[in-house]
Amino acid sequence: MSRLFPTGVPVLGKDLGRVNEKEKIKQLLRAGQSVVLYGPRRIGKTSIALTILDELKSENFFTGNVDIFESTALSILSQRIVETTLANKKLAKTIQALKSSLSAAISKIEIKNVVNDFEWILKFAESSTKSYDLFSNALDFPEQFSKKYGKHMIMFIDETGDIARFNGDDFIKLMRSKFQLQKHVTYLFAGSHESVIKNIFVKKTGPFYRFGQLFAVDAIEKESFKIFIQDKFNQVNQQVEESALDTLLDLTNGHPYYTQLLCRELYFYALSQKKIIDIEAVEIAISEAIKLEELYFASLWEDVSKNSAQVVVLQALVENRESLFKKDMKVKVNVTRTLNRLIKKGILKKNKKGQYEFTDLLFRKYIKERLL
Repeated sequence: MSRLFPTGVPVLGKDLGRVNEKEKIKQLLRAGQSVVLYGPRRIGKTSIALTILDELKSENFFTGNVDIFESTALSILSQRIVETTLANKKLAKTIQALKSSLSAAISKIEIKNVVNDFEWILKFAESSTKSYDLFSNALDFPEQFSKKYGKHMIMFIDETGDIARFNGDDFIKLMRSKFQLQKHVTYLFAGSHESVIKNIFVKKTGPFYRFGQLFAVDAIEKESFKIFIQDKFNQVNQQVEESALDTLLDLTNGHPYYTQLLCRELYFYALSQKKIIDIEAVEIAISEAIKLEELYFASLWEDVSKNSAQVVVLQALVENRESLFKKDMKVKVNVTRTLNRLIKKGILKKNKKGQYEFTDLLFRKYIKERLL
């Protein structure tokens, strides 16, 4: 029951759904085409990528997984690239062993074999080794390792845009120079800020221009999500009115994280009240969810409200004004520049109709309660 509607962790396996998206991405990766997943935060990019890695691993691919956001230093990022590669031969603890006791580590036959083939790994045990040199060697390692064992590797690099923290331009260019020559590794990238991803992969002057096939990860289609939710509640014999599910999905618009979060709160409420889930229960769940996200929303709003133009534009969007460019703005603002700034921050996106909307509809409701 505690895993009925998981939040804050990747959703893997059958619960992920997204069958069509997964198959399209896997076809590209099997063909050796690198792929770039992009979309708003918590939309499910990591869940899709990790599920794909599990499925391709069962097809005899080597797989690797590195999260740049979690790597606080370049040396740690280098270490994780090597560790996730070695994990394909159950040697992920090699680096830790080298650091704790070099002589003890290389006496083990399985580690000794790796070190004999890739002597540079010994540099992880030397404090004087330059971070740039380690990173350069680490980028080559998945290709060398895969070639040695005669397999193809799919390497997932999460939060790609965060490489900017490590003198980004230089290191991203180094990555491109290495990756474009590799024949045994295909890359799956992911990033939350569309504008950053486009600067890296779409812009002609970007370091990874046309390197990967862009794949937008969007919200889950409402009807299929509705069936999934109903099935979950049926598993625990909890009745839920169809109108309640419609109201919930109209708010979340199929956003996976917030839909799961609201469903979890609905379930807790239903347990405590011992009643059928109705529209009233949904409204209570929404209030509880906003309370849970309060710290994040407050921090985001504090950053946004430092610029009065951003507040004016967001208020106009919350009020559903017919046009952001009409002269009824309360203060004079450069609308286009402000919209671009909010898109870069990941707060807004431009939809297929050319209209601007919030990437996070619960944050929209939070703002609405503050401004109106």
